[in-house]
Amino acid sequence: MKKVLILGAAAASAVAANAALLTVDFVGGAGGPGLEVPAVTAPGATLTVGSGLVYFNESSLALSVNNVLFNNLTGSATGAGLYNAPAGANGPKFADLSISTLVPGSTSGTLNGVVSLGSIGYQQLLLGNLYINVLTAKNPTGEVRGQLTLTGGSVPEPAETAAVVGLGLAGFALWRRRQAK
Repeated sequence: MKKVLILGAAAASAVAANAALLTVDFVGGAGGPGLEVPAVTAPGATLTVGSGLVYFNESSLALSVNNVLFNNLTGSATGAGLYNAPAGANGPKFADLSISTLVPGSTSGTLNGVVSLGSIGYQQLLLGNLYINVLTAKNPTGEVRGQLTLTGGSVPEPAETAAVVGLGLAGFALWRRRQAK
């Protein structure tokens, strides 16, 4: 029984440590100080904001962008992607992200996508060099940008949580079976 519990605990901790939580915050755009290089300037535009959580699976080296929000662009988003450069510098696009809006032509929406980083992308993530950029017609090189920031903790993803719960239930069932004998 002790072996089952020890193996279950080891498996649970290994599974739970496979995902890292990151945050991305957009502040700036045409209405305030932002991270875009060069800075975005458009008279009469409002402050662009947005934020979201991004998950990184350390086993598969996949980054999951799920419903990262952006608001108040100068026009509808024409593109979005994950780019590679430290804050204050522009870098090459690593991957495209999909844009979702409730209303066509909207200046607000969400970003989604799954990106396989590989070992080079993983190193850039650890260095803080990956960022999300949203493009518009008025600002084709980027209107709003948010660097990805590690929160410092690991969180299990939904499938991994199910695996941990399954291991726990299997261990409990085995324990109950032995107690009944």
